[in-house]
Amino acid sequence: MMNNIFEKSKFVFDILELNGFECYAVGGCVRDMLLGIAPHDIDFTTNATPDEILSCFKDYNTFELGKKFGTISVLHEDIIYEITTYRIDGQYLDGRHPDGVTFSRNLRDDLSRRDFTINAMAMDKSGTVVDLFSGKSDLRNKLIRTVGKPQDRFTEDALRIFRALRFSAKLGFDIETCTAEACHKLSHLLKKVHPQRMQDELSGLMMSPNPAHILSEYKDVIGVIIPELLQTFDFAQNTPHHRYDVYTHIINSLFYSPVDLVIRLALLFHDIAKPLCHTVDKCNLSHFKGHPIKSAEISAEILKRFGYPKDIVNRVYLLIKYHDVRFEKPRKHIKKLLAELGVEDFRRLMFIQRCDILAQSEYRRNDKIELIDNIENLFDEILVENPCLKITDLDINGKDIMSLGASGKLVGDTLSYLLDMVISEKLENNKEILITAAKAYLDLH
Repeated sequence: MMNNIFEKSKFVFDILELNGFECYAVGGCVRDMLLGIAPHDIDFTTNATPDEILSCFKDYNTFELGKKFGTISVLHEDIIYEITTYRIDGQYLDGRHPDGVTFSRNLRDDLSRRDFTINAMAMDKSGTVVDLFSGKSDLRNKLIRTVGKPQDRFTEDALRIFRALRFSAKLGFDIETCTAEACHKLSHLLKKVHPQRMQDELSGLMMSPNPAHILSEYKDVIGVIIPELLQTFDFAQNTPHHRYDVYTHIINSLFYSPVDLVIRLALLFHDIAKPLCHTVDKCNLSHFKGHPIKSAEISAEILKRFGYPKDIVNRVYLLIKYHDVRFEKPRKHIKKLLAELGVEDFRRLMFIQRCDILAQSEYRRNDKIELIDNIENLFDEILVENPCLKITDLDINGKDIMSLGASGKLVGDTLSYLLDMVISEKLENNKEILITAAKAYLDLH
């Protein structure tokens, strides 16, 4: 149960206790240690006030950023330890933060304000656990249960609804019946939560061992969090290639995916625009022309709203844009995509196409998978060739182009043209050949 970071943190216990105060590790770190998982950090709770904490750690580097809420941070050997005074939260008038806190000398007061029983346990330096709300029992029974009434906890901060889903997916626990009912009943409260506050929960859910179960069981909640997905619910795909509605297909594709945030976000949104692009032919078969680019655009809007970094937004956008690409001229198409995506994301694209196919009907499934296998084999062969994929790989540079009389933007345009010709295998990456082609291009421009 003990681990290195817990042992390193014992100076916090020692200093507070030597000064006559109580001290406990608290929250997620206790939960993780009881599960045999090494915690990333240790949070502490104490009956010492913030000023008393500062006095106890006067010989250490301390930070007072969270002092208003009772938290003092202590820096020791490049590790920051957060120490928070026992507290009672005021009213959550904004559905997010208490309007104030009252410091307490009673550990029960502090534990009773926490979200779930498995996060409401404290541990002293000897490893003895204080468990006032049956957290250990819920850990054994693999249950997510609120501390007190679910309606109270979720009304205080609706983000806790999403946290319940994320913990369930991450730990493989069931959500206790009353807590689950409240998740569904109060899901509308999530509309008041800023999407950027939900980014960590969405990422945590998508990186869990089995996000598909939660996305299916709590799709009404997911529809509040990401309303663009609502249109995919129960939207039938009348085509031999599909046996499930759009949302069920999306969920099923996640069953086959590696634990990779970019891949899983791309799969979550890869068909989100299908209802918008739906047409029916004279044989009453469904078609979804243009859905990859439209889905990519919608995914970018969603991810920006959640505050994801530009790199992730762009990667997911491109993977969705090309998720349905057909390699009619394999070598040329592979090299073009490789130039745009890079090696890592081309491999991701292959994973996405494979997951997409496995979540479809069995119609021509083996043929489709065989095609993916062949593309991956050809991709590996191309990599061995060390192909020219960017301007700096060309056997010619800007100075060579300028020596032909070009200047300004025309230099870059010429190099881009030559790169495209080399990638398309219409030109060999040979300086003499490229000079000749550059002259011909410049004559026309």
